[in-house]
Amino acid sequence: MNKTLKVILIVIIVIGVIAVANFFMKDSHRNEADPSKTTTTETKPEGAPVFAWSYTPSEKNEIPQSTISLTATYPNGAKQTKEIETIEGGCNEYPEPDKDVYKQSQMIICYYAGFGRYYKVVESNGAYLVQRKEFEEGSPEYNPPQQEFKTIAQF
Repeated sequence: MNKTLKVILIVIIVIGVIAVANFFMKDSHRNEADPSKTTTTETKPEGAPVFAWSYTPSEKNEIPQSTISLTATYPNGAKQTKEIETIEGGCNEYPEPDKDVYKQSQMIICYYAGFGRYYKVVESNGAYLVQRKEFEEGSPEYNPPQQEFKTIAQF
């Protein structure tokens, strides 16, 4: 191979690696809570809210997906709904919630093909934080790393 061809090949490989990395970086954050997808009633929220999760299945793609939303209903009737994420797979209530889960909410689990996420609401300094923890399915040959909960939205 001549020198020019080698340089062209290296440039193409570098551009490909950058394009793939850029795709995955965008994809890893594309589904997190978007402030523009928040709806609030005209009444100003007051008091301790009750949170309710909803997960709407979508079969537009080859892989089943669910859009996760969280609605806070306040004692004065105000409601605030945030779309949290669109993820692969399906979701349901997690039967063994963590001890720090806000008492007027539920913890949920979403799962698809060996990969999953836990979601919960925790109270911190007067704010209600939506947190997510990712997990992988293990096997005798693979012990996946344990992840920590990360805050992805706030009410």
